[in-house]
Amino acid sequence: MKQLAIFLAIVILGAIGYNQFINYRRFHPAKNYEIVANNKIDLTYYDKAFLNEYYRKIGDANSYALECWVDRGIDVRAPKKSNDITNKSVEKYNQLKADVNYFEAILIQSNELKTKGYSNADIQEWQTSGVDPSKLKEFKQNNEVRESLMNTLKSRIWSVGDKGAGVWELQKLLKAKGYDMPVDGIFSTLTKEAILDFETKNNLYPDGVIDEYALNLLLRP
Repeated sequence: MKQLAIFLAIVILGAIGYNQFINYRRFHPAKNYEIVANNKIDLTYYDKAFLNEYYRKIGDANSYALECWVDRGIDVRAPKKSNDITNKSVEKYNQLKADVNYFEAILIQSNELKTKGYSNADIQEWQTSGVDPSKLKEFKQNNEVRESLMNTLKSRIWSVGDKGAGVWELQKLLKAKGYDMPVDGIFSTLTKEAILDFETKNNLYPDGVIDEYALNLLLRP
């Protein structure tokens, strides 16, 4: 009977000690386990939902790190042992951290672009178009030219001797591609020959007519 009492006392003391240990570990997590928001991110990012998701990803990663420490004694940031449970825990944490890094990289880049004078609208257009930020201005201008030229192309086909702003814009694009010609707004023989050569070199049907395919290639930086 005495031995049973001693055994029960040991079990109770062990349970109390274990609970105290868990509570201690809960309030004394692994050193630097928390990921903190980077102070270089764009706090005025055009997509507020994206910014909020960044903070949520940080919360998910930190919650999981604390859970691993409290429940399993695993410091997922610097594990001291290698076994199946530890490896899986570390792998999941690294996936959560990778999500944080993805959002963070975009927000930092957005902030850096704004220090160079880009607006939220510029950054949104860059992410939508995939154009290098340094070429956004050129991209916008090209889109304006493309829209203007395509409207002209839909209404007529240029012949030698034709004149107009559309011809002038076309000549500028051809000259930028290395063709030597006057930029005067007159659809000359030189202009048509340049178009034929450009089409041939780009595996397009060489008919001397600028269609949408040829125009897209001419506008490519």
